[in-house]
Amino acid sequence: LFALLGSLIPIIYNWRYNGLIYPGVTVHGVDLSGLSTEQATDRLNEKLLYPTTGKIIFQWGEKTWQAAPRELGLFVDVQTTVQAAYNLGRTSGLLEQVNTQFNLWYSGQNLAPVLVFDERVAQNYLTTLAAEIDLPIIEASLSISGVDVMVVPGQVGRLMDVEAARLALRQHLPTLTDGIIPLTVNETPPVILDATEQAEIARRILSAPLVISLGDAEPGDPGPWTFEPVALASMLSIERVEKPEGAIYQVGLNSTQLRTFLEGIAPNLIRYPVNARFIFNDDTRLLEVIEPAVIGRSLDVAPNLQLIQDKLVAGEHNIALDLDMHLPQVTDDSTGES
Repeated sequence: LFALLGSLIPIIYNWRYNGLIYPGVTVHGVDLSGLSTEQATDRLNEKLLYPTTGKIIFQWGEKTWQAAPRELGLFVDVQTTVQAAYNLGRTSGLLEQVNTQFNLWYSGQNLAPVLVFDERVAQNYLTTLAAEIDLPIIEASLSISGVDVMVVPGQVGRLMDVEAARLALRQHLPTLTDGIIPLTVNETPPVILDATEQAEIARRILSAPLVISLGDAEPGDPGPWTFEPVALASMLSIERVEKPEGAIYQVGLNSTQLRTFLEGIAPNLIRYPVNARFIFNDDTRLLEVIEPAVIGRSLDVAPNLQLIQDKLVAGEHNIALDLDMHLPQVTDDSTGES
């Protein structure tokens, strides 16, 4: 009788739960005991609301963006989940079925819902998010408009790591919990970020007329030469110069135009040296100058070109040319012995 009753219990148990989920089966804490697959589907649809009510917060610095898991491509495959719950205790051999049914009744089993993560939806969301964060690298620039100096500051480039965010989502969403996902944003500064200093140099150059003269001008000497700010603006040169520590803008007058000017006036500044002429004074027994010596001079273009550039950059606008002086063999202070 005991053996007969023992063999009848599984039969009665299976007859009792024919078409129903066995007692002790839960899905993510939702009890499905004794429910048909249709009832279990309705209950899970009612209880498993994480895809629509969950909160995933993306954070970068002080900025945050919130999205529901469904917006990120996470869905619960309710039908597959319910079928897995129904199949517990109904597969494999008879003894194993009885053992599984007993364990379900005695201690229960909590199944994880079957999730579907559509990574294309997540990729589209993250790409849209990156469009709000990403910035192109913009290098600072200088330009001249009339006599005004225009400066555009540089911009540090930003690029969000979409792949890292997608991998973080893939790891977090199966936990079915709210969470914060820090965003990785890589920043790349431009080679020239700030051109304010060079802009100030350009403004100093254009702040007043440039007057070039001879340092010790004598009557009849050419000059001075004056360049108004408008003329200086047309001659202004802004060049990008590469240096070991990075590129910079170099501001000054156009070397070709300035050289052409200096080479044009150089011939008029040439003076050849002439020896002094003397007469011997019989009374004093000394030489007396009757024609003073002429000190020769010439203009070396290269150093004067650099001189003008350096003084202009420093803010000077009255610049005397540095002439090379050439003494004659016999000067005014020559003596009979010499």
